[in-house]
Amino acid sequence: MLTDETSNCLVGLYRQLTWKVLPIVGTRLPMEETAVEQDFNRMVAAALRNELGESRRSIKTVMNWTGACERTAKNWLSGGCGPTGHHLVQLAKNSDEVFDLFLVMSERRPMITTMTLLRLRTHLAETVERLDRHIV
Repeated sequence: MLTDETSNCLVGLYRQLTWKVLPIVGTRLPMEETAVEQDFNRMVAAALRNELGESRRSIKTVMNWTGACERTAKNWLSGGCGPTGHHLVQLAKNSDEVFDLFLVMSERRPMITTMTLLRLRTHLAETVERLDRHIV
């Protein structure tokens, strides 16, 4: 069982690791994000906006995919913060753009997914149909 002194020591150690103390006594701010984290946030936001657009519907879609609240989805779409853990997995599961971004950022070989091939096939069929209309 922890004594009060041990407990206070552990709390103090935790605060030292997770918070910056400013010169003004008692004022604390969370640690700042690194440049890599900020780039990640912006890239995820761009991937989501590229796939879903800028509409209100995109917020609802992200909420449905991840189970996150509206404020969180808005932050992800604006690049203010990025998804972590199971939310990132859910986004990659539902969004080809986020999945491809994840592979690129993890320096893994890009994969052509089944959905990408199906979209490419549909796009190719539409293009052939348009060409046929112009030729005939």
